[in-house]
Amino acid sequence: MKCLLITKSPPYPSNIGGSQRTNLMFRALSLFAETDLLLVLDESDLPVSHLAEIRRSFRLIACIPSQSRKESWPLTRIWPAKHRWLDRLADYVAPRRYDYLRDPILAEKVSSLVEREGYDVVVCKGLSLAMKTGLS
Repeated sequence: MKCLLITKSPPYPSNIGGSQRTNLMFRALSLFAETDLLLVLDESDLPVSHLAEIRRSFRLIACIPSQSRKESWPLTRIWPAKHRWLDRLADYVAPRRYDYLRDPILAEKVSSLVEREGYDVVVCKGLSLAMKTGLS
């Protein structure tokens, strides 16, 4: 059986809350299936040493960034937020429903990956991430 774990928090280092939960989830899934890891973040956000350890220990197959709420909010297309405080304002003001909308770029890449690799089970860490992938 093949399993794909999709998460925004890397499994390493495992002494941080979200990373520790991802690490434990990956290890638990690995007991029952051949498990691959897909990180929904820009790999430039991770230190090179952490990325190397994740690739070595956790069968990382890809890093795919997704849109943030402020990027998916329609107002930012009209009024592009270029300054940090404008980004934060858009993030606070944008309705939470945008967290659960399908991210077209992420959904396309994930669906082609699932189809190509033939995963039997896909596990997403968090409902908003599951909705963004479009697999639901």
